[in-house]
Amino acid sequence: MKRTSLLFAAFGLTAATAVAQSAFLPSEGELVATPGYLYSTYDKFWAGKTEVSVLKDNNASFDQHNGFVAFEYGLTPRIALDATVGYVYATTGHFTGFGRTSTDGLADTSFGLRYLLVDGATKTDSWIPNVAVRAGGIAEGSYNVQYSAPLNAGDGASGVEGSLIASKVYSKLGTGYFAEIGFRHRAERVQDDIFGSVGIFQEFSRIGLKGFSISVAYRQTEALSGGDIGGPGFGSTYGFPQVREISKAAEVGVAYTDAGRRSYQFTFAQKFDGRNTGEGSLFLFSISLPLQLK
Repeated sequence: MKRTSLLFAAFGLTAATAVAQSAFLPSEGELVATPGYLYSTYDKFWAGKTEVSVLKDNNASFDQHNGFVAFEYGLTPRIALDATVGYVYATTGHFTGFGRTSTDGLADTSFGLRYLLVDGATKTDSWIPNVAVRAGGIAEGSYNVQYSAPLNAGDGASGVEGSLIASKVYSKLGTGYFAEIGFRHRAERVQDDIFGSVGIFQEFSRIGLKGFSISVAYRQTEALSGGDIGGPGFGSTYGFPQVREISKAAEVGVAYTDAGRRSYQFTFAQKFDGRNTGEGSLFLFSISLPLQLK
């Protein structure tokens, strides 16, 4: 079972963080292409731990549109390659309080390699999950970053990341779970992050809804250091991309997989707590298209 899932960037989301990887790898020689569209919006944000409503007070909102394509390729039964590319557009409509009303460009690009440490899929009655480790990189996009303005389509920084991923399906029940814990380091004095997620899903073939599934998840990204918006040194020694961002979000997703193994996915996520980040809602539509190349 392949899942498309979400992680937030600071004040928005770029292609590099739009798709998180699963411990279920494509089969050897299989290419899975996942085109998608992601829309995120907020009209309030946290400056440090204080909620700020300057956007809402001016009947404005921060809206971000991200079109992307994610690729996975099964190199061997235990090794898979992945890459995600896209284009991003961010706007506040006609509100000029952030110094500019829009910005766009190529989104951050991600690439990585996953190695399957434990193959739990062959043990259908066991509690043992698939466990994979991923090592990857991020190449900054072409959008312009203003350190003095919160209207940015991303942090504008390249970097590296690694994570440990677990996924499990209990075939008799159609129930499963997934989890990930990872670390991200980026350039341009952007703070290091730890990120993680945990969730469960349920398939409905047993009740006549073959191919349908639903999932719920909790996701968190937390910078390990950095100052606050409006705090000491803000605007002089550091700007918006270097703040300490903490993001906590709840997510629900619905998917349908047809007889050709094409998967159609819709995901909604809501940030409910954070620090130096937007109190945003996120909507993701994507289609996963498998192609056996050999």
